[in-house]
Amino acid sequence: MIIPIGHENFVAVEEVVLIQRLDSAPAISFKQAAEQSGRLINATSGRKARSMIVMRSNHVVLSSLEVEAIKKRFDRLMKMLDTSRHDQQPSLFDKKTTQEWE
Repeated sequence: MIIPIGHENFVAVEEVVLIQRLDSAPAISFKQAAEQSGRLINATSGRKARSMIVMRSNHVVLSSLEVEAIKKRFDRLMKMLDTSRHDQQPSLFDKKTTQEWE
């Protein structure tokens, strides 16, 4: 699954470890370390970076979206997936399913 992070850029949800604001000293230091080691990916399209996304590969992706905006997109995706899964396959704990087992 992928999630849009702005300006036609996407990240794989399964690979995201952390989404962090860039307004703290530790976050800025982490971003600089990633840049120096060649692990920084700038996905801002020339705009101000407002958040950084740390990936499992230890890459850092910069986004011009606020953390809250990315979280809303993630929540919407999870809600859509939950709805589609619920429509396709009943849970083991649904009343209908547990009654069939009795």
